Amino acid sequence: MHPMSAASVLAYDAPSASRARRFLEGTAAVALWMTLGLVLHLSAYGYLLLGIPITLAFQRYIRKAPLRAMWVRDAPPFQLRAAGVAIAIGLMIVPLVDLVNLLRSHASWGHDGWNVAALAGAWAAAYALRYFNRKLLRELLLCLATSGTIGILVWILQDVASSGTPQPIGARLWFGVTSLLKFIPVVFLLEEVWFRGVFDSHLHHPGEKRGVLSAIYVSALWGIWHYPVIPGHQIQTLLPTFATVIPFHVLIGVPFSLFWRRSGNLFVPASVHCFIDAVRNGLVGPPV
Repeated sequence: MHPMSAASVLAYDAPSASRARRFLEGTAAVALWMTLGLVLHLSAYGYLLLGIPITLAFQRYIRKAPLRAMWVRDAPPFQLRAAGVAIAIGLMIVPLVDLVNLLRSHASWGHDGWNVAALAGAWAAAYALRYFNRKLLRELLLCLATSGTIGILVWILQDVASSGTPQPIGARLWFGVTSLLKFIPVVFLLEEVWFRGVFDSHLHHPGEKRGVLSAIYVSALWGIWHYPVIPGHQIQTLLPTFATVIPFHVLIGVPFSLFWRRSGNLFVPASVHCFIDAVRNGLVGPPV
């Protein structure tokens, strides 16, 4: 797709605020999200969808940044042209088919809403891809070599340790590929867009020191954020649960943050995140 030129880019820097204030604002948003998820007993789909208004409101009224800066940090004009429209339509096909099937089967509102979010996210993904170029391909490959390798190895080890009856290879491959095609558009409105496109951008500004520490914090909070939808979560198992989810999410999340900062394009960390989750689905099935 087209690289960003000096003429087409609207240079953007969020209004300056102290790092302590930015830290508290982002943490409070995650705490609100988790609290509502626990109080309302939301499903995983409902919990993810809850993040959409939180993300949009935070970007618009706390960061005071254009929404398009969630996907491409420099916030160039949202112009897709013919190639971008074709990409968006292509990314909508799998979630649209899934949505139609779900409506016929009267599935949960959360699952329906997740697919609707994927349809909308396809346009944001196409926008990010329009400004993806060969230089960013290197960042994508490095992100895949770090976070991707770690995440995939974890799921392979879990699959090896599983005592269940494995599905046929063809079924696993099909489920993994279709999962990837649904995940890529949806993360541009759910989860990854918040933790990298918004929260990480708010917490760490270009040129600031302690960048790795802030990336660790974002990633640790990302792990903790999963708690309301972890099956069978109880207060008695809080610490053991955190001891499991935090290290895993820090290991894969720190490169996500660092490569997001280096590339300024959400497609870099988001696509690797989607690939890891698609491999998980292909190996061990979707999360309960």
